[in-house]
Amino acid sequence: KSDKGQIVRRVDTGDELGVVGPKYSPLQNKDAFAFFDGVFGEGKARYETAGYLGKGERMWLLANMTANEPLEIVPGDEVNKYLLLTNDFTGNYSVIGSFTPVRVVCNNTLTAAVRDIIKGGNTVRVKHVGDVANRLNFAGEVLSAAGVFYDEVKDLFQSFAKKQLNGEQTRNYIHHSLFDDNKETKSRSKKVDMVEGLMHTGRGSDIAGVRGTVWGAYNAVTEYVDHVKEYRGGAAKKLEASQFGTGRNLKTKALKLGAEMVSYGKEIELN
Repeated sequence: KSDKGQIVRRVDTGDELGVVGPKYSPLQNKDAFAFFDGVFGEGKARYETAGYLGKGERMWLLANMTANEPLEIVPGDEVNKYLLLTNDFTGNYSVIGSFTPVRVVCNNTLTAAVRDIIKGGNTVRVKHVGDVANRLNFAGEVLSAAGVFYDEVKDLFQSFAKKQLNGEQTRNYIHHSLFDDNKETKSRSKKVDMVEGLMHTGRGSDIAGVRGTVWGAYNAVTEYVDHVKEYRGGAAKKLEASQFGTGRNLKTKALKLGAEMVSYGKEIELN
């Protein structure tokens, strides 16, 4: 304990992970991650990768929901359905389960977490208060709605693939996905050029029906964020930024802009 509350420490290293309040209820990683089988049924989710942030104050696990068919956006271009689970020991975050679409051809993580685009959002949170393990059972029931969520994602991405862009629209879309204002600089222009190049030569850009569409532009942005952009801290920080930090924010912005471009059935101005 400390003057501010209870200290959460790792048993193996003794590292301090966080200071929490008296109502905090810890959830061991093995218990948090075991609930995947309860959600999808044993053998229906394949655990593909796991890791931790910092000294272990935040753990994550990515599972491929293999029992479900992938989403085909255009012929030959599929998106797999994943679930990302994160467990936190700082007291600042809940246990979080997030649906995470991943494009097969390039392994881009396609953020789909904007609540006004996907009804109800893609995230379930369970607070570290009370009997967390039982609360996770409830979360599992909510997560079983993945089918409805991914049906909406499929409709959205297919709408992206139907929307053609000219050169000016493409550059405007990329610029406003990466930056918050209209300011043009040499450095910014170079980044827009780089992403525009990915739209024509990036992974999956040669699939019929991709190049020249919002779908192609959106994937150029996600490929840049996931595989090209340099992050402070190097490669070790890339996944963290892509899933939880600045990279995720950029992809969310690109998703929202793309949805605006297809939702109104008319050209929009990106101011």
